[in-house]
Amino acid sequence: MNELIAIIDRFLSSLTKDGDRTIEAKLLDLLGRDKSIFGIQTFSGLMVMNSEMVVVFDFLAENRCWQMVRADNGNVQNLRQNTTAKILLDISKDFVQINKDCIVNINYLAAIDNKGLLCRLYPPHDHIVRKASKRYLKKIKDKLEII
Repeated sequence: MNELIAIIDRFLSSLTKDGDRTIEAKLLDLLGRDKSIFGIQTFSGLMVMNSEMVVVFDFLAENRCWQMVRADNGNVQNLRQNTTAKILLDISKDFVQINKDCIVNINYLAAIDNKGLLCRLYPPHDHIVRKASKRYLKKIKDKLEII
């Protein structure tokens, strides 16, 4: 019974910390489960992806859509225009928004430069460099176990 009370307390405290995520996503985080497999509707059909296959999502202002960079081959895939950052963040607890136009898979994040807030990724994706904003820095740190 004490364990259930502790889980409920953690859940209620997370509601006040992160009001922009859905209750379902928060419950999945607390339970340690993840919706890591998801589908992307393309012009030619449905592409089934695993969150580990995604390095980064970038918002393309000129197209008004998010673009996904794949880990396996570096190819990019434009997502539907009605896809939002919230939808992408709810797919997996491994996705973290680093600025208003970029979401990174935290498993590929190697370092964040203190001075310029440049995010560097692990090879072979080390050519991908994105700048974090101060506004999102706390959310990034909350995803990490900092020692």
